[in-house]
Amino acid sequence: MRILTLIIISTMLLIGCQPKETETISQEESNQYHYQYDVVEEAMNEASFDVSVPDTLPIPVAFVIYDHFEIDGHEYLDLSFYTNDNDLLTISVSTDVSLGCPIDTLTENEDQTICFHDLSYVKHASKDEGGLHYQIEYRHHETDETAGPTKEQLISLLEYLTLS
Repeated sequence: MRILTLIIISTMLLIGCQPKETETISQEESNQYHYQYDVVEEAMNEASFDVSVPDTLPIPVAFVIYDHFEIDGHEYLDLSFYTNDNDLLTISVSTDVSLGCPIDTLTENEDQTICFHDLSYVKHASKDEGGLHYQIEYRHHETDETAGPTKEQLISLLEYLTLS
């Protein structure tokens, strides 16, 4: 009896002590997932410019990495959101508006030009506004071009970034 009790208690402790995964909202409910927003807040506190980043994203984020740096007098903030499948959504904001549109495809969206390109390995959206260059890239582990966030989701995220 003691052995059985010991096994039950040990199992309960092992289950209760597992690392906590990033909280998610089911994809069926909203196509948006919560992530560790405190890491993004920490990154935004380091930047000299204001950026609005939503507390949900169109991918199930496992962990967040950020980098804040300066090159040739221009400030950069990179936020990288990884999934457990090694998909990567990167949000980059820079004071270097000379970066322009690195691709040929343009989408006109309410008096603004948004660069958007969808290749088999990356989806890219970017725009310049208020003296800042905003860029979003999504790289997925699958070769299926329909995998990951849609063009509309990425452009919506790009629009959200400039609300600050």
